[in-house]
Amino acid sequence: FDVTRASTATRVNKQGLIETVNSNIARIDYSNNANGALLLEPQSTNLLLQSNQFDNTWINSGTSVTSGYLGLDGTNSAWLLTKGANGSENTRQNITFSGIHTFSVYLKKGTNTSAVIRSTGGNDARVEINLIDGTTSGEVNTTSIKTESMGNDWWRCSITFNASSNTAVRIYPEAPLGGATAGNIYIQYSQLEENSFSTSYIPTSGTAQTRVAETCGGAGDSSSINSEEGVLYAEINTNTDSTDKAINISNSTGNNRIWIGYSTSSKRVYALGYSSGSLQFALFKTLTDESDFIKIALKYKENDFALWVDGSLVGSDLSGATPIGLSKLGFDLGISSGFFYGNCTDLRVYSTALTDSELQELTTL
Repeated sequence: FDVTRASTATRVNKQGLIETVNSNIARIDYSNNANGALLLEPQSTNLLLQSNQFDNTWINSGTSVTSGYLGLDGTNSAWLLTKGANGSENTRQNITFSGIHTFSVYLKKGTNTSAVIRSTGGNDARVEINLIDGTTSGEVNTTSIKTESMGNDWWRCSITFNASSNTAVRIYPEAPLGGATAGNIYIQYSQLEENSFSTSYIPTSGTAQTRVAETCGGAGDSSSINSEEGVLYAEINTNTDSTDKAINISNSTGNNRIWIGYSTSSKRVYALGYSSGSLQFALFKTLTDESDFIKIALKYKENDFALWVDGSLVGSDLSGATPIGLSKLGFDLGISSGFFYGNCTDLRVYSTALTDSELQELTTL
């Protein structure tokens, strides 16, 4: 594959540590998969001026911060956030913003075992997080909430909300909000994005920073991809933004291609194929949770197309021609749009059309 990303980016490595990857290098991320997954993401900007320097730009209200604690990069880069016995003590970074945003931060229990993350201003959005098991409560004005275990008692906690001239993001080292017990928690790597989901960590130090979108394609050739019959298989999950995402085999044009992917607007997984510019088949399945990993296989053969998802045949078409001159595999629609953003743990192209029993076994979770 050719990977294009004109900026550095971060990933979670096999040891569970966050590290920086150079531009134009594929990221194999181990956040939620012990075997690793190819991570592809859209462009995003961390709007916070200091993402991990909590004694600069951040303002303490009854709290204090101390540096030098073991962090998620394997160095002493984490911070201890300590509060007194008064209520509503927090640290904040002042920033004015509006629209759909996601605020995330890595948290770990200290003498206190819970926290609140919050954005204040025009739309007061917040959630209380149990830093022992990652459960949440007390949600106010959020559109989604996510807690991810990072190992060693660390959690990545995020809230998505529709801001209305909000003026700050805040971290409280105790829940419920306004609690009066003195104590501390550990904090690291804060991020505010104009997204409906959190992406990989983008470090900042004094100014907002952008990780540009990445693309991945150009694999294969005509000798390794059979145009007459075969199977395109992938194990994938994706984020829940509003764009459609696909993995394709094509002849480097839009006239001859097949693809599998997600239609986020309709919450469906789908498979389509064109031959000589004409649509030959269109197969769909509605998903209950598009953020889960799925196994998807498309069998293609003249007058014999079938879509399998998680061990079940979900659609077939017994009429149609196969594309001509298939030679390239890529993470998009084959027409430089519909770029796949998410995680891919397995991707295969078979040069023969597998049997139903083989496809069932291949796609069973």
